[in-house]
Amino acid sequence: MLLAIFSIFRSYSDTGENRFTLHPSLIEYSDKENELSIGFGLIDSSGDKTKTWEVFPVRILLRSGNRRFYLGLNGLSLLTQSGINIEKDMVINKVYRGDVVSFGGDVTISSTVQGSVWVFSGDVKLLNGANIQGDVIALGGNISQSGYVVIRGNKNAIPQFSIPFIGLLTSARSAATLHFMLEIFGIVLFLLILFVVLFFRQQNLLDTASSVLSSWRGVLLYLLIALILIPVLIFFLYISVIGVMVIPVIFLGIIIAAYYGFMASMIRFGKVFFNKGNDSLPQTLLCGLIGLLVLKGPILLGIFLSLLESDIIGIIGSFLSYIGSIAFYVVFLYGFGATLMQLRQR
Repeated sequence: MLLAIFSIFRSYSDTGENRFTLHPSLIEYSDKENELSIGFGLIDSSGDKTKTWEVFPVRILLRSGNRRFYLGLNGLSLLTQSGINIEKDMVINKVYRGDVVSFGGDVTISSTVQGSVWVFSGDVKLLNGANIQGDVIALGGNISQSGYVVIRGNKNAIPQFSIPFIGLLTSARSAATLHFMLEIFGIVLFLLILFVVLFFRQQNLLDTASSVLSSWRGVLLYLLIALILIPVLIFFLYISVIGVMVIPVIFLGIIIAAYYGFMASMIRFGKVFFNKGNDSLPQTLLCGLIGLLVLKGPILLGIFLSLLESDIIGIIGSFLSYIGSIAFYVVFLYGFGATLMQLRQR
């Protein structure tokens, strides 16, 4: 949703020898002596039976006079069949489509790799017959080769490079740790979006928040009508030729409306626990944070308990995470109904 919104904005300025460009997936500044270019995005490419997903490709270019630094992660892809290798040694002795990504494990290659090799805190061993069509990068490890080896890209090894938290990533609890980090990131992202919405549409959001609990029957009615009419509308648009192009716009509108109502719900829930009768921006932002923490509390507690070395506590943690996730999606749908009712009243 954020990428779609960001794609709306595009600016370009060129004054003399200075140039600044802001594009949906490119930030660039350059003058006569210096240049900085950062590109990012999400790419989906498929050329054969195996589908390749580009995960957050990043391109960084830094130029100062005649000196140039270039870092390209555009080829960092994951095959849906293999994924990322974590704390396990890999032996590749047949054609491998896509990039090899390994955390904490050594990689031995004696065949063709149709991509790049990325090894973090591990060694790369290239045997006779290895043909790497991309780069070979080893951060925190060494690269050794024997026999006839072909590397079409760059070969870089930094054995002294220490990767923070690599032990945590390769531990048995890595999935729960990653889940916890994503939840924290979601809370931070929620605060940023809430701040922007309050800055421009504070009173409208407060009106929606006030109707979340006071008009719950109307909210459920509008949600029920939407759940019935939206699938019917999408079906008729799908069978039409022109309507197919409208379906992504409808889905985007649904997500924005649901998230808007979700923010209003968090503000209303936060006012139950912390309400001083002040509707200032900091006060409202704090209420939204408290409401989100109350809703996310079982999920965060469940993830924390699952990290403990106890099967019983782990089961309790999984149960809390499951209940918290259900509550989250229920409130998300309820917020969609609150937004629809508020739009109808306006």
